[in-house]
Amino acid sequence: MSLDIRWDLLRENDNELAARLKDWINDRFRELDPQRPAFLGPLAVTHLDFGHIPPTIAIQDITNVLDEFYLPDDVDIFTSPNAAILVQQLSEQAAAGSNTFSAPSNARPASLASGASSSLSRPPQQAHSSFDTSSPAMPPKSKTASVEDIVAHYANQMRRETDFQVEILVDYKGDVKMSVSTELIINHPTPKFITLPMSLTLTGFSFTGEEFITSL
Repeated sequence: MSLDIRWDLLRENDNELAARLKDWINDRFRELDPQRPAFLGPLAVTHLDFGHIPPTIAIQDITNVLDEFYLPDDVDIFTSPNAAILVQQLSEQAAAGSNTFSAPSNARPASLASGASSSLSRPPQQAHSSFDTSSPAMPPKSKTASVEDIVAHYANQMRRETDFQVEILVDYKGDVKMSVSTELIINHPTPKFITLPMSLTLTGFSFTGEEFITSL
């Protein structure tokens, strides 16, 4: 399924939206000033035009929500080298929650090895179930639980029948135009011995990517 985009409505408000995006980019440029090379002056966007060609957006699929989206915001599986550390991170989120989190013995850190359980939070409007180890989704205790096992089990406990995910393909090959000004600085024989104003105009831009819109 494809979507029609009223790009002309964007252009009707082009001055306001372009100005806001230009200010945002300039703020990012200013944040990069400490890393800017000595021969290059400050960067600034002086003009931005969205162009006349809209992106193509197509709905690829409507599926179950990815397991990782159910994890608390402060838990990052990419920084959890093993299941025990992931369980520890989940346990540290317990104080503010209302759901019961009982870590499996084959993945518990030492602090939980005695069988103690903790509460694990989900946003109040989404809390609806207990996270325990009685579900068949959890591997037998004889098998060492992996990070993927913990995430999948937690997601299965938190998932509701009304949760869904829309997978969207975005393809853009447009005529956006952006002008950037800066200076070329020659620091020999003295600092800023010669400063040459420069203006760079970028025309045309293309990318293809997948986006996920979830309802939890």
